[in-house]
Amino acid sequence: MFKNIKLRAKLNFGFAVVIALLIVVTVIACWGLQGASEGFVDYRYRTANAKRVSDLQNHLLSIRLAVKNVVMSGSETALQDYRQHFDLMVAPLKEIQSSIRNPERLKRVAEIGERLTQYNQAFDQVITQVKQRDDSRRRIIEIVQNIEKTVVLLNDSVAVSDDRIIISLANTLHIRFLNSRASFFRFLESHTLEDFAQLQEQVTGMGQVENALNTQAGSVYQAHLNRFRQEYAALTNALPELNQAISQSDDLMKNTLDRIGPEITQITDELVAHIMKDRDALGVAVQDNNNRTLQMIVGISLAAVLIGIALTWLLTRLIQRPLGGEPVEMAELTHRIAAGDLTMRLTDTGKETGIYAAMREMVAELKEIVVQVTQSTNQVSSAATEIAQGSADLSQRTEEQASALEET
Repeated sequence: MFKNIKLRAKLNFGFAVVIALLIVVTVIACWGLQGASEGFVDYRYRTANAKRVSDLQNHLLSIRLAVKNVVMSGSETALQDYRQHFDLMVAPLKEIQSSIRNPERLKRVAEIGERLTQYNQAFDQVITQVKQRDDSRRRIIEIVQNIEKTVVLLNDSVAVSDDRIIISLANTLHIRFLNSRASFFRFLESHTLEDFAQLQEQVTGMGQVENALNTQAGSVYQAHLNRFRQEYAALTNALPELNQAISQSDDLMKNTLDRIGPEITQITDELVAHIMKDRDALGVAVQDNNNRTLQMIVGISLAAVLIGIALTWLLTRLIQRPLGGEPVEMAELTHRIAAGDLTMRLTDTGKETGIYAAMREMVAELKEIVVQVTQSTNQVSSAATEIAQGSADLSQRTEEQASALEET
């Protein structure tokens, strides 16, 4: 098959195969690197999304703490803290919405946005109720202080009286007032219906004692009692408003804010879990792809080395077979033959091929020709000698005959 192919074509074929193998290795390496690069980019993208969701969770936690502070203290600082963290939470939410491509996860992110809107709206309602609660609390505290002053003045006035019943009722009124005040502050702490019911009971009892004292005293302490009744009426009107504001704010906290907050946390936890799961799976896939690429590169490289060795051996045989030996050796033999040196000894094992075998045959033929020419030259020289000797003999006989003729 290769006998009739030119040497240039053989060499070109061999180099072309090696170059093709190198191109294959390069293409596979580039493909592997491209896959690894894309995997790394995707891995970093998922990590960034997980971080954004985590940032959203952190801001949500800060928001929920700020809400607690607002409800407890009602301070402007706590309110500003809430607004600040809510604004900070909007940025990662928008980034998540723009970066996540999975439709199901986009729905979950949209649910987060909806719940955050509901949360903020409920918080605004809570703020309204908290302000009403604080206004009612300040007004009631002021009323309680006024009632305390009135009760103290009443007791001071009654102390000089000889009527033991009036003194006892005044003392009872003072005790009822102290119990009512204690129940009021206990209700402010607990916000329970039981404590409010106990507060109302104490306040009602205080009013009953005041009625008994008014009946018993007549018009003697009427000024103090009138002031007491005015403040008492304001207290009984303010307590339901306080209870309503506290109940509504607590209801919003319990049934809206404390419900939406954990729901958002659950959704974000699910998002983080899914993203981390996909990221871990992607990491394993990228590693497997890198391993496969490395195996393919190593395998093809080994195949290229083996094929290169085989091509080298084959091309060497294909090149040396027509020459029959090394080109340098063939050039030296050619120069010696050209110089007429036929004394060289050429190997004759019967396995020589190509130019070497032809040169060996040529040298043998040249040697035979030289021998034949030498023999022919010797034969011609011998014949010339005989002819010269015959000519000499003929010349001698001619001279002898001439001499004989002259004597005659």
